[in-house]
Amino acid sequence: MPRHVLSTSPDVTLFTEARLDQMPDGSHVSDDPNMQGSRWAVFLPTIDHPVLAARSRPVTSEASAHRLEGNVFALPYYVGLRQAVRTLPALIAQIDRAVRRSDVVVARLPGVVGSLATFCAVVRRRPLAVEVVGDVAAVVSSAVPGQLGRLAARLAAGTTSWCAKRAGAARYVTRASLQALHPPRPGARSVSVSGVSITTTELRPDLIVRGRVVAVGSQEQMYKGHDVLLRALAVLRAQGQDLHLQLVGQGRHHQHLRRLAADLGVQDHVTFIPVIGTKTEMTDLLDTAEIFAMPSLTEGLPRVLIEAMARGAVCVGSEVGGIPELLDASVLCPVGDSDALAVLLRRLHNDPDLRVLHSRRNLDRSRDFSEDVLQARRVAWSDAVKMLAGAR
Repeated sequence: MPRHVLSTSPDVTLFTEARLDQMPDGSHVSDDPNMQGSRWAVFLPTIDHPVLAARSRPVTSEASAHRLEGNVFALPYYVGLRQAVRTLPALIAQIDRAVRRSDVVVARLPGVVGSLATFCAVVRRRPLAVEVVGDVAAVVSSAVPGQLGRLAARLAAGTTSWCAKRAGAARYVTRASLQALHPPRPGARSVSVSGVSITTTELRPDLIVRGRVVAVGSQEQMYKGHDVLLRALAVLRAQGQDLHLQLVGQGRHHQHLRRLAADLGVQDHVTFIPVIGTKTEMTDLLDTAEIFAMPSLTEGLPRVLIEAMARGAVCVGSEVGGIPELLDASVLCPVGDSDALAVLLRRLHNDPDLRVLHSRRNLDRSRDFSEDVLQARRVAWSDAVKMLAGAR
């Protein structure tokens, strides 16, 4: 039932794209460590008992290691666009139920669930806050080829922008890039606070392996630019540069990337690592990299890049999303430009003094993502959400 009297602590529901498993005892688990315990509510520290609205399915055994704490509002479970279309009527009905019981709706964008929650909040005249965590257009265009992909990308981007302009408060994971793509409405409270929290360390140059380039990212789509990196490696090997690539990731394009490496003649200079099992293993990998590369076609604010910077890694990246907010302009290349990427890699590989300069700069920049700095921003965002309830 709609609530007409605001309690001391408003009923806030966070709508996300998360997929959960419900155990026989009613508890929920997830394979995402960021959902573990109450981490899913980390951006709402001043809200008592927020509710998580997410896709949920019953399971008989605990396949996921991460149990959630707090209240979950179960949404119909689906994976992929086809299943989303089939479950759409039930999904809309359940999201509408969750919206009607809420004093404030918080919709995480981009995504089907967040967009539908925004629409229902507008129809039901519920106070709305949005969290913009990425740019969907390039992801869609890389997944759907040709004219159809371009049309779908424009539709997805337009939907996210429409949602952002309906909110009374907006959280962005970037300082400026996502704000420019999907600006808040005039007068809305806008807060910049990343979802990445790291612990910085001192430089450990003794662990660096000469000539090792590391890249990490999903290969389910091609937007991480791993094909661009392989072509840059082929250019460098042809120039006599002694570089070896460690490529971490898995997904439906994994075999395509292996074939591309063979076609380019660099298969003996690439180590494909489908999975990094633990955070310690990832840290060890980052510590051995001479250069960490992120030539993405699209990004929000990439967690693994910040983690690499916090280890004092020398990094290169593309001029997209939040990457230019993290890295110096001298180590950025145009999107999809393997030749420009090769120039950057060669320059850094051959200039140890330049590597030291960027290593120290990256370590210093990463301190903006320390827990004490982020917590103050989280509180500011949480208070902005709470104020929306008082404005009803």
